[in-house]
Amino acid sequence: MDSIAVNGRALPIVLFLICLPPTAFGGFITFQLFFQNDWAMVFAAESVDSLPLVIHATASATFLCLGAMQVWPKFRNRNLIWHKRAGRIVFVAGIVGAVSGLWMTLIHTGISGPILFWGRFIASGFWVVALILAIYAISKRDIHNHQRWMIRAYAIALPAGSLAYILFPLVLIFGEEGNDLMFEIVQVVAWPVHLAVAEWITRPKSPRTPDISMSEETI
Repeated sequence: MDSIAVNGRALPIVLFLICLPPTAFGGFITFQLFFQNDWAMVFAAESVDSLPLVIHATASATFLCLGAMQVWPKFRNRNLIWHKRAGRIVFVAGIVGAVSGLWMTLIHTGISGPILFWGRFIASGFWVVALILAIYAISKRDIHNHQRWMIRAYAIALPAGSLAYILFPLVLIFGEEGNDLMFEIVQVVAWPVHLAVAEWITRPKSPRTPDISMSEETI
């Protein structure tokens, strides 16, 4: 079976739509922080300081938006120099987004139930590990594994945007009250589902499938 065509015309549109929610949310809380001097936001059972929330939202949105261009083969292969330079920003944004998310999970335990707490903890840790392994692979000129680990890192961050399109209809159908466990399970399941799609995309291709790997000029 051939590898999925990840360089199709629909890919940039899908990734752009997924990037919209975290970008809009990051802009909203930044506005609150700097223009309304609102230094705390009510989040579930307790208040979460806005500063780490701004850092997390901004870094995650940067990672998703720039990362969309990184994982889109058609754009990447036509802009190799840009890919290399933007990749450094993507790496830093990913590390900051993961660490700040982990910080909020550990410090503000009231924002997560037990299932979501461990889901966020594991996902944030995996995000960091995937980025480090991607950088290690490219330092060894292992382009194939670099690509695979970057796509995995992008997949683990992607629910920050895609869940908005999943949870909103569920809230309209079932309401918010009394469905916390269902919403937590949906959020936690999103991470392995996205990773499974990433593995499908990056699985070995048959000889008939055109090679979409990067040129060594990107190193």
